[in-house]
Amino acid sequence: MVTSVRRTLFALSLLVFAGMLSTAAKAQLIGPHPSGGLSYQSFADSPFFGLPFSWFYLEDFEDHALNVPGVSASAGGVTSVIFGPGYHDSVDGDDGVIDGSGLDGDSYFHRYGILGIQFTFNASVLGSLPTHAGLVWTDGESPIFFEAFDENGNSLGVLNGSHSTSGYTGQSDEDRFYGVVHMGGISAIRISQQFGGIEIDHLQFGRIAAVPEPGVFAMLAGMAAFGGGLLLRRRRS
Repeated sequence: MVTSVRRTLFALSLLVFAGMLSTAAKAQLIGPHPSGGLSYQSFADSPFFGLPFSWFYLEDFEDHALNVPGVSASAGGVTSVIFGPGYHDSVDGDDGVIDGSGLDGDSYFHRYGILGIQFTFNASVLGSLPTHAGLVWTDGESPIFFEAFDENGNSLGVLNGSHSTSGYTGQSDEDRFYGVVHMGGISAIRISQQFGGIEIDHLQFGRIAAVPEPGVFAMLAGMAAFGGGLLLRRRRS
């Protein structure tokens, strides 16, 4: 029985992995995430959490600066530097406790949300462009727009969200992740909104370099299908 369950799980994991790899060359926009009334409270809520990156950076601004390597911002600044204490809307868990408030953490702000903030990645500094990039919107006004750009500066598409609440004193229930996966490389991401100032946190980006050749996709899918079919036949017998 245990062996059968293990084989089933192995077959299912192969199917999922093969499906992920078969779409690796396409851009995948992610967000607003999480959904269903849930908020992004810590890095554990990121869809990038636990992935096998060859390199990865998470900028949480808790040292009061944007200083991870290989990225620059088009506008804005770290909230604590602009406003001083009392007006931060950080990711909830950055102050060490998840309690519904981001006032005691730090974040990044631009007063002209309609112009947005673009984060541009430097392949010369990083060694290569990231394949995964995203950020967390923590405060501002809906509607919200997220756009990503490929290695040549072409748009990979636009996401939009509408999850802002009326609070502006650190409430974290509205915080959502926006991101993109593109194995060809991501040159920049941009977040904007139609009204008011915009605030973000947890800028994150990294690279998963190893992508199997197309023939491996077919092999994995075949193995998964064969394994799953074999298990089904065994169960029926």
